[in-house]
Amino acid sequence: MENNNVFISDNFLSFGYTTMKNKHNEKIGYLDLKTAFSSGAAVYDDKQVKQASGKLASFSNQWTVYDHNAKCLV
Repeated sequence: MENNNVFISDNFLSFGYTTMKNKHNEKIGYLDLKTAFSSGAAVYDDKQVKQASGKLASFSNQWTVYDHNAKCLV
C-alpha cells in the first residue's frame, strides 16, 4: 500500500497560502487558511487550481467539505 502523506509547514494562528509537499519534499499544492481565526480552508493543486474547500461548523468539531465545484462531500 502506497503512503500518500502530505506535509504542511505552518505556524499556529497564521493565514494565507502554505506550501504542501509530499514525502520526497516535492511541492504538490497549497493550503489556504482563510484567516488566523476563521474556520475555513481551501486546497489547491500545484497549478493553483482549487481542488477542495472546507468549513468547520460553529461550536462543533465537524468539518463540511466541498469539491472543486462547491458540491458538498461531507
